[in-house]
Amino acid sequence: MGSSLQPSSPPTYRRAWRLYDTFSIEILGQSACPLPLPPSNLAIFIAYLYQQNYASSTVNTYVSALGYIHRLAGVADPTRVFFITEMLKGYGKVSTRFDTRLPITVSILERMCDNCTLVLDSV
Repeated sequence: MGSSLQPSSPPTYRRAWRLYDTFSIEILGQSACPLPLPPSNLAIFIAYLYQQNYASSTVNTYVSALGYIHRLAGVADPTRVFFITEMLKGYGKVSTRFDTRLPITVSILERMCDNCTLVLDSV
């Protein structure tokens, strides 16, 4: 089974589970075990991540990891419940991050070029 995953996946799955368990203890007053997680608790978890300003892609990764854990355990997967999939779609629409970087102006570009001789030997 371990060979079926990318090397970065198991740490991500463990991080998602730890985050959910911490959330569950702090917010719901109970440990996340046993499986399956109630879809309503998963929905509250998604809302919690939104309040914590998690990126939509990160939330999708963590929810996917929780779903994988459920499928691996052979229990009902709460991430496939209709209202959870709709929440994730909505999360992606409302949490779009805007690029706050300013475009390079002519004066900034000129200063960058002037400083190239200080940074690069071959100029």
